[in-house]
Formats: sequence, C-alpha cells, structure tokens
Amino acid sequence: MSLFTLGISFQLSYIANTSHLLLLNQLGSFRISSRDWPSNYLRDDPNARLILHMHGSGGTVGSGYRVSNYRTLSAGQPRKIYVLTFDYRGFGRSTGAPSESGLITDALAVVDWAINVAGIPPCRILIFAQSMGTAVSIAVSQHLALQSLPVVFAGTVLVAPFADMATLVASYRVAGIVPIWSPLARIPLLFNYLRQNLIWDIWPSKDGIARYVRANEANGERYSITIIHSEGDYDIPWHHTPVIFWHAVNASVSAGISYEDLELIKQKTKADLGAAGSVMEWSTHNGVIREGILKTGRHDLIMSYQVITMPIMRSFGSLDPSFVCLLQHIGNQSGLSQIYVYKLKYNKIQVQRPGDSIQSFQSAKPKVIHSSALRVSFNEGTGLALLIRSCCF
Repeated sequence: MSLFTLGISFQLSYIANTSHLLLLNQLGSFRISSRDWPSNYLRDDPNARLILHMHGSGGTVGSGYRVSNYRTLSAGQPRKIYVLTFDYRGFGRSTGAPSESGLITDALAVVDWAINVAGIPPCRILIFAQSMGTAVSIAVSQHLALQSLPVVFAGTVLVAPFADMATLVASYRVAGIVPIWSPLARIPLLFNYLRQNLIWDIWPSKDGIARYVRANEANGERYSITIIHSEGDYDIPWHHTPVIFWHAVNASVSAGISYEDLELIKQKTKADLGAAGSVMEWSTHNGVIREGILKTGRHDLIMSYQVITMPIMRSFGSLDPSFVCLLQHIGNQSGLSQIYVYKLKYNKIQVQRPGDSIQSFQSAKPKVIHSSALRVSFNEGTGLALLIRSCCF
C-alpha cells in the first residue's frame, strides 16, 4: 500500500512534472507546482480512490501521531486507497501566513489539482478532516456544492469538529479542567467585544455544513457525512458534534427539526454500543448523516482507531458496493491480504480468513507500521509542503 500525505497517494514520487494549478481569489494567485508525478496513475485505474486529508492546527503533516495515522485512512483497502495531505500556508515548510481565507484557498487549490491535474473524478474522492481541518473541509465542501456545476465527493468524514470559533473559545478548558474564556462568556457584552477584537477568524462550521446539506438536497446530489468525536477529547469538547449534527439534519428537513426533538429521536433510534459509545444515523432520499460518539480516546489518538477506517469504506462502498468486495480479489491475487473485509457495521468489522467462518471482531487500535520511505517535497514559490509515505499492508 502507498499513502500520500500532503501530497499524493501510493508509491508515486510526488506531483506532476511541469503541471501546476492556479487558483485566483482575493488573496491573489496561488500555484502548486509539481514534478515526478505520473498524473494519469489514479485517473486510469477505475478502482483507485483518493482521500484528501486536512489536518488540524497543531504541527505539520509529519508531526506526532500523524505519520502513523495515515495508514489508518487506507487500511480498509490499502492497495487502492491513496491519501493526499498538505500543510496549509504558514505550516511546516509551506510559505505565507495562515488565515481563514488563506487556508480555504489552499484546500481548494489541492482539490482543484486532484480533479484537474491528477484527473480523479469527485466520486472517487473522499474528504477527511480532523480538528481545525474540519472547519476547512466544511468551508471547501459548501463552496463547491454551491457552484453552478456542483462538485460533491464520495463522502466527508469529520473527526473532532467544532461548531464555530466563538463557541470553541468560550468552551475551551486546559486539560478539560481549567477554563480560559468561559467565565467571560457569562458576560455577553464583554465577551462579544473581546471576540470581535481578538478573534479574527470565524470558522462558522455549523452554518457551513447546513448550507452544504441544503444545497445537496436542493440539487438532488448524493452525499455522505460522518461526524466522529470522543468524550475523552480535552482539546475540543465532544458536545460540539451534536450541535453540528443537528445543523446538518435540520438542513435536510424541509420543515426543519428542533434540537430537542432530534435528541428525543436520537435516544430512541441510536445504536448503543456500550463502552464503545453510540452511533446515530439520519437518512434522506439523497444522503446520510452519521454521528459517532466514542466513550474514550484523546483528541489525536483516536485517529489510529479502526472506527476511523470504517466510515471511509462505507462512503466509498455506498457509491460503488463492488469496491469493498475488491479487497478479497486483490488479496487472492497478491497473497498479501490475510483478512478479507466482509461487512462494515458501526464499530464492528465482520471478516473472513481463508478457510474460516464469518466472525465478528470488535474494533481495536491497529498496529502501527513505520516506514523509512518518508520524505517531504516543497514548492518554494507559494508552496504547499507535501509528505509522501509508502508502507506495506
């Protein structure tokens, strides 16, 4: 399997030879130049899938747990799923200074490159984001869904999102205990004054996801949204996710639904997984919106859990059920696959080993595979830094 972070996926070197992509907005021109990237590789393989990964605000594409966690994203189909991740401006070796509009521009540039340079259709692309990256991905998704020719991807997976920046600041506690701004939030006039003068980025994710869902429902576009959060998340409190989930569900209903009514429905229909948490699924004629609340797991650590792998496979499989079945075919041909995915449901994977009967296995933290095949490519122009990693399944 090959994984591309901040770059492209698989065992490819990095971006296309003299190919580049140009995006214009209020900040001026933005270009991604590339080299040594066989841009027709993913385009010409109908079974290839691409995950566009948008990381959080801490560190770079090569920081902390991220490098090993990239494997989790493609674990469901490691020979066919590629991961492209990037450092926003001002992060890692990417130049410039970060801002809300700038980060959105960077992400739109990467999306444009994936579709128009690498030649991968949106139906074979999934947007995966964590922490601050969820705000970036929601802004990008709603922007593209509102175009005269809408662009909607195979799915969107959001891990540890926040409703908006003001709500996040008001609810933030150091180590989940020591409040910073929450005492001031009890004085609305003072809090609003400080917010308007000290917090320049808004990141209105709850409103953005509502616009995204509403646009897809109006246009009859198929969509899939999965929101995952852990009750053990001290960086972004998990109660942000029910708020975002409600805004998405409310936008999918023509008459709307109150937060309280949705909570009542949730209590009756959600799948209670005991110590593992719960899953709530809301389906419409056009799409599905899922909320997964884990009982345990820190902000970054849950990125290595198999609960992250499953919604990716579910999203790709919803548009093309044969994609999930492809794993067994590849395993038989290569001899590399020891376990064949049979069915994905909530936090359980039903698998079949050669000669064994179907069994149900509880999700567990996957083994971390380290790879020395790790390097960073950097565009000194206005550039995104790209990290490419290859490893074996």
